[in-house]
Amino acid sequence: TEKTVTLTTVSGGVRAMVNSIVYVVTSGGSPEPECEHKNTTTIGEAKDATCIEAGITAGEQCADCGETIIAQETIPATGVHIYVGGICSMCGATESTQSIEKTTSIAIGDIVYIVCESTKYEMSSFNGTSYAYGTVYQNTISGLYAWTVVEGSTTDTYAFKNDSGAYMAWSSSNSLKTDTKLNSNSSWNVSFDNSGNVIITNATDEGRKLQWNASSPRFACYTSTQTAIQLYKIVNTSQNPECTHTNTETEIQAPTCTEAGKVIVKCECGETISTTEGDPALGHIDETGDYKCDRDCGTVVPPAADSVLTIEQALALGALYTRDNYTENKYYITGIIVDVTNTTYGNMNIEDENGNKILVYGVYSADGSVRYDAMETKPVAGDTITVYGVIGYYSAPQMKDSWMTEHIPAECDHIDTDSDYLCDKGCGVVVPPVADSTLTYEEATKLGLLTTTTDKYYMTGVVTEIKNTEYGNLYIKDANGNTFYIYGLYSEDGSTRFDAMETKPVVGDTITVYGIITSYNGSAQMKNGWMTAHTVHEHDYSSEITTQPDCTNEGLRTYTCAICGYTYTEEVAALTHDIVNHEAKAPTCTEIGWDAYETCTRCDYTTYNELAVLEHTPAEAVVEGRVESTCTLAGYYYNVVKCSNCGEELSRTKVNLELAAHTEVVDEAVAPDFENTGLTEGKHCSVCNE
Repeated sequence: TEKTVTLTTVSGGVRAMVNSIVYVVTSGGSPEPECEHKNTTTIGEAKDATCIEAGITAGEQCADCGETIIAQETIPATGVHIYVGGICSMCGATESTQSIEKTTSIAIGDIVYIVCESTKYEMSSFNGTSYAYGTVYQNTISGLYAWTVVEGSTTDTYAFKNDSGAYMAWSSSNSLKTDTKLNSNSSWNVSFDNSGNVIITNATDEGRKLQWNASSPRFACYTSTQTAIQLYKIVNTSQNPECTHTNTETEIQAPTCTEAGKVIVKCECGETISTTEGDPALGHIDETGDYKCDRDCGTVVPPAADSVLTIEQALALGALYTRDNYTENKYYITGIIVDVTNTTYGNMNIEDENGNKILVYGVYSADGSVRYDAMETKPVAGDTITVYGVIGYYSAPQMKDSWMTEHIPAECDHIDTDSDYLCDKGCGVVVPPVADSTLTYEEATKLGLLTTTTDKYYMTGVVTEIKNTEYGNLYIKDANGNTFYIYGLYSEDGSTRFDAMETKPVVGDTITVYGIITSYNGSAQMKNGWMTAHTVHEHDYSSEITTQPDCTNEGLRTYTCAICGYTYTEEVAALTHDIVNHEAKAPTCTEIGWDAYETCTRCDYTTYNELAVLEHTPAEAVVEGRVESTCTLAGYYYNVVKCSNCGEELSRTKVNLELAAHTEVVDEAVAPDFENTGLTEGKHCSVCNE
């Protein structure tokens, strides 16, 4: 590794700096004491940070050893302009300001606001279930409810994201919601018309268009035409204090249906000099007769108040409104009554000679003071009536709460010889059977699909299902297996509702009910029937053990009626223990033992009692491993004690023996001769030769 070495002559030796580490070598080879940095000097020049340029601090270095005491540090740019007369005194940037202006363009990253200028409403929060409600503003929008424009999930679409990170999304029907998921429901097609209105349609269903409902104030997603909306966004404008606004141009904004035009004078610097009112608002026109503004502003243009409309025209007008919204003005329509579907309020369908049919929801007297059920002379099927009321939409176009201004009773005598409950002369009038008749299920079904009767009839059957135990909504079945719905059941005199009856019919009972015949959602039914007869059925029981008994606890047997499902239970006796006897086993000094005991084959019952392991019984010590002594080596043996019961060795003690005596052998004397030295008599050990 390359090192940088700096040599400096000092008192008593040479100072060496190696990679910023200081060493001092003296003549004796010993290092000089560490520098105390008493003399310092400044490194570099300090510079303040500006709005766009970073600054730097001054540093400090030891003048003696050269070591850096305080390093220089970079100061980040402040990013804060100091404007004087609209110009930054540091960098010369022009001061920018923001304003909220109406726009006919959109781009990713825009901050936008959705408003309805004609009603002065700005889209604000969602109520958590369906519609986006608005906040009223005065001359300028509040700017409190911003949406950031981001890319949608499908090609060429946009999404609107709030400051909580949720997207504006279509839920279902007319409903809006906020959703954290970005998908086709939260993606929108955005365009603008010639009147400056924004057209926002959903990517999942392009027939769903974001609009303002003036009748029921709210922003929602409609397929019909409502009040047009506009888009505003935040724009940046620059102030140039040196501009004298000498070069200007005039922009003429054309008037719309609801707003006057504008004359806007702008400087080439971008600043608006003045805005004055131009041509007056054009107003809505409908020359095509389709009740929609011909200028494509999306506004419904109803006919003049008190106009006489054909049923076909009323249907077309009503179709332009959303659910439960109606015209402000009232109109007249005339038609022949097809049927009366509600005899309390006078709901009825009327049609013209071409077969066009519309629902009249509620009929009152000519001055609106008497409801249908209290009229002295009620219009019925086949009669011709003229009604006066508002027109709108619920589940289909309809007239609501109308006043009957003219009533022409039908001249037909209404006969029914083929029992189809329709007049044989083709007038379309329903001819119900004689009051208080007993109807078969087929007859009641046919009648209920044609009309709601004013008279009451009898029906008999077996109860097969009770849908509501408060009102007594239930199904009955005839002998052929046909079922019929009874919507509400009361006592014989109609005074006591099902839930308060002392004796209620249950599934399997046979009842006779007396009530009006009607229909709901395409199915015939009897409404608010009185139970005039009740035969209780005999239970047909089968049983099964639903809770198994065990040795100590009872079980349950449940009995169920195959006809009505009624159940009751009986206890099943406990089983007691299934005993198995076990012999006793004596304990030993190596194994536990136990007393004689019992167990149960079905449960964990036991009388088991464990006996502890016994202590060992020492036997007499025995000698093992004896080694005899010699004259040179001492011998030894072991005294071993074992348990007399199990033979386990309890102790082992080593015993050492004394050395054995030498075994002497006499060595005879040897006489010397002329060549050999002689030997005297001696002795040696025959074992060790000593």
